[in-house]
Amino acid sequence: MKVIAAKLHSGPLDQASVIRQLPIESLMAMPLRALITKLPTLLHLHGTSTCERPIDVVELLAEALSDWPKGLHRFLAKAEELHRDDPMSHLIRSKQLSASFFRKEIRESFAWLQQELTQHSQHSRGKSIHSRRKLHAEAQRRFHLSEELESADVGLRAEPLSHATPNHKLQKRDAAAYLGLPVSVLAALQATSHFAQKYRTGPKSGYQLAELDLFYSRLLKSSPRIHPSRVGTTATVSMSHALGKYRMHDSKQKAALVMAYLSGSLASIGRVGNSTNDILFRIRDVSAFVASSRTHAAGGTLTQQQAAQTLGCDLQAIPILVSNGYLTARSAREGTRITRASFEGFLQKYIPLSKIAKENATNSRRLKSLCSKAGIPMLLTPRPTGSEVPFIQRSSLELLLVTATLYPNRKQAQLVASHTRHSVVAILKSYLSELTNRKEPLPVRAGRPNKVAIARTCGFSRNVLYDNNEALELLDNFVAQASMPSTPLVALQRYLEELQTRREQLPLRAGKPNKLAIARACGFNRNVLYVNAEVVSLLNTFSSQQSTL
Repeated sequence: MKVIAAKLHSGPLDQASVIRQLPIESLMAMPLRALITKLPTLLHLHGTSTCERPIDVVELLAEALSDWPKGLHRFLAKAEELHRDDPMSHLIRSKQLSASFFRKEIRESFAWLQQELTQHSQHSRGKSIHSRRKLHAEAQRRFHLSEELESADVGLRAEPLSHATPNHKLQKRDAAAYLGLPVSVLAALQATSHFAQKYRTGPKSGYQLAELDLFYSRLLKSSPRIHPSRVGTTATVSMSHALGKYRMHDSKQKAALVMAYLSGSLASIGRVGNSTNDILFRIRDVSAFVASSRTHAAGGTLTQQQAAQTLGCDLQAIPILVSNGYLTARSAREGTRITRASFEGFLQKYIPLSKIAKENATNSRRLKSLCSKAGIPMLLTPRPTGSEVPFIQRSSLELLLVTATLYPNRKQAQLVASHTRHSVVAILKSYLSELTNRKEPLPVRAGRPNKVAIARTCGFSRNVLYDNNEALELLDNFVAQASMPSTPLVALQRYLEELQTRREQLPLRAGKPNKLAIARACGFNRNVLYVNAEVVSLLNTFSSQQSTL
């Protein structure tokens, strides 16, 4: 009553007149509302109703909290014995206890009481009033590094929960929370040599606290302690997050991650604290391990994305290859997967042009053109967009690479020129000789040599055909020998004469002369056929003559 009065009037408390064994400091630190309305809920464990006289409630509370904390432990033990034969009553009162003292908004006010309830719960042989899952908060403080050992850099010293003995046992959920591991992972580890059970003394189920301590110390020793600043910008993931959030489809695969960490095959960059949530890995290392574990759990099959990445082709090609029978699919829990046997068989026989293009610094379009020139058959898988993903047989790869050297692109021609130290004049001379041998015309534009097209084919800059006098002279001599038309009118006359000689019709479009095709054949701009009166007259006359034949 004196404590309540002191809280009510905000006055000093006469310590001499108060029972010394009460937790005075904790009671005085509590809000008045919690002291009056929440603390009496503790009496519900004995079945005492709050409807009794207030003075009786205060006296019962004083009795429960006297001789602190031993009196509270005796009070809880009597409550457990009282309700041992009534499990439902026990459950209801346990929920009332949690709702009264351990809700988030009032938990801080009853931290002193929660600590003693946790201590009583972990040492209770019978069914404890307080749920043992509340051990998790206390378990986060289970180990620490000795300052002396840390400064001397001689290793880790593990300290178990206070008042615990090696034979003290925890059930599987409490043991998993104690270690910071999922329950399924702890069960899978129990069947391995990594979790040594040295203190099993009887048939009673559970995990010895000593063996949990030993295993936890191994987890911490396998990762060196580092300062958080050393992590820097490295993309990391903690062990607890990887085990809880990453999908490995099998608790054995999650346990394999812990075993890989303990054996050193999955390296940790360090730990920033003393829990499994502080043991850090690089995300790329864990992701690779998870992908491998999924493949193992799925019987060695591959996801469509993994198949596409390994082949080096577009993901859209995989379903087409499956539907055409080149790959065999199997339904799995996360979708369609490709069987290893069919994938290996396809990989040994075919290779995508996109992968060849990437390895040879070119593109698939050029390789498709080279395949057509060399007569190499292609396996074309259509995309939904209308384009295709081409494959060729690996046996045709050598022929394709040889064909690519015979028809070099611009960059390759430049590279050949630099390696053989041929001058641009020699390259141009070789190009003009090939035109003469194949009886092909020189590219023209508006009745003049198309220097851009010529330079691109030869693999040098078009400025050469403006600045290099020797190259200019060589090109002018070729034009003179080829008797190229000097004006659009002369070019059109020669084109029409060739049509008559070959007895071919003038190109038409919608019944009229196709001026674009005619202009291209003559080597000038099609605007000439609209603005040059002489050229227009000549074309109209020829067109009318052909229409009367």
